[in-house]
Amino acid sequence: MEKKNDDEFTFTWIIENFSMCHQPKGDYLRSPPFVSHSLPGFIWRILLYPQGNLNETYVAIFIRRDDDFLETCSLKLNIEGRDGNEKFIFRITEQTNVAAIEGTERWGSAEAFDRKSLFESLINDILIIKCTLQPVCEVYKKEVLSCRNEVLTDVVLRSGNSSFKVHKAILWARWPKLAEKLDAEETNEQVFDIESYTLNAMIDYVYTGKVDCRDSELLVKLHSAAAKYEFLKLQALPIAQKGRTRINVQKMSFEFSMGSLRSWPRHTIGGILYSQVFSVDICNSCKWHLNIVFNKTCIQKSMHCMQQYEPNYEISLYKLNDNESNPVFVRSKLSLDGKYVAEYEHLYETNKLGYV
Repeated sequence: MEKKNDDEFTFTWIIENFSMCHQPKGDYLRSPPFVSHSLPGFIWRILLYPQGNLNETYVAIFIRRDDDFLETCSLKLNIEGRDGNEKFIFRITEQTNVAAIEGTERWGSAEAFDRKSLFESLINDILIIKCTLQPVCEVYKKEVLSCRNEVLTDVVLRSGNSSFKVHKAILWARWPKLAEKLDAEETNEQVFDIESYTLNAMIDYVYTGKVDCRDSELLVKLHSAAAKYEFLKLQALPIAQKGRTRINVQKMSFEFSMGSLRSWPRHTIGGILYSQVFSVDICNSCKWHLNIVFNKTCIQKSMHCMQQYEPNYEISLYKLNDNESNPVFVRSKLSLDGKYVAEYEHLYETNKLGYV
């Protein structure tokens, strides 16, 4: 088994009900923010374009910086797509230079995987994206001012039987609330009610900007201690190794009993038959109905519509006019007595569809 490089960091993003991501071409779904222990100061997000950013037949995936840290670096990027059972689907590999300005560049692929093939490959409609970052820039291997040699230190931080000598100037830069407290109390010592290894990790972050994100137990204690002692930079650091996005979905069926269409009189041609109004629990403010249009083309391009012949009719799904509800993405399957099955998907936007 290949040994993992100590500088590597992997963030895992789990997306449930991926096929119901309704973003049109050019729009993206954004992951929770994350950082790598080996790239201090850099905050990242994954951008997923379910219908591509250029070609809607492909899923596009990129990473982008989400910080204002004025530094550059070079890194090796590896993005893998896996199904719900962690089975490999696709991979993007790139070595790139990362710009210093947040949001101006992104790295990845505009054609990561064919969209239709991806849907067919998923288990339980779950897509897992693993993003691995490894710095290749020497700037992160240079020596930095350290508290370990105790040269010119002027503050002592204590926890239990352990003590750590640090530089107040560094505290002002990274942990200003602690520096303010020391000045206000006119002291150069501070006792902490936390475990010594947690305080040691906090001091490591003060001097290096790095946190070992692989130790999940330590991460929990660090966040708790950062909140307790007002270590705002550490408290705000998104250091989770895993994020989850769930697209809220509810499946339901509606049956509209009409009798035999062949028995309907000829004067109904051109007419419209409406079903009862129904709703779905997940979006109770939205009201829906089915329409049967006889011998007439679809009234609105944006509705779900199934056209059939012998007899000639169209079945449509309408969202009633509603000023309160948000846009709703619907994937529907329309059928008549189990025959003429047709499937459609559509994003119903507020105030775009109403009564016929």
